[in-house]
Amino acid sequence: MLILVLGIVGYAILCFLALMWLIGVRVQLSAGAHTILGSLAFFVAAVIIPVSQISFLHAWWMIPASFGVAIVSAILISVPVIGKPLILLASLYAGIVRIGIDPENIRAAQLLGAQDAVESWATKRS
Repeated sequence: MLILVLGIVGYAILCFLALMWLIGVRVQLSAGAHTILGSLAFFVAAVIIPVSQISFLHAWWMIPASFGVAIVSAILISVPVIGKPLILLASLYAGIVRIGIDPENIRAAQLLGAQDAVESWATKRS
């Protein structure tokens, strides 16, 4: 019984994180590809458990693995051969999550985010 409760609690936490990251991708239009891929990892993990009928306890290792995907993808995106497919996957997922949002608003937010990043980098360098 305790194992079942631990599994359900772990799965509930996983679903909560998947929902929060998904909302983050939808709201934070300037989110980077690594953030979007992390959201995708949480979403896939939350869907795989009930579809494959594996134990809910698997959520406890899928949670840190999804965070790991976000961290590792931030590094892998800079590798040309691996980065291009990752960016394409992130773009496809973000496009689905952001259905209904004006593309001009998305582009403007991404441009503003890029400008802020460059200005922050330039400030640190001087």
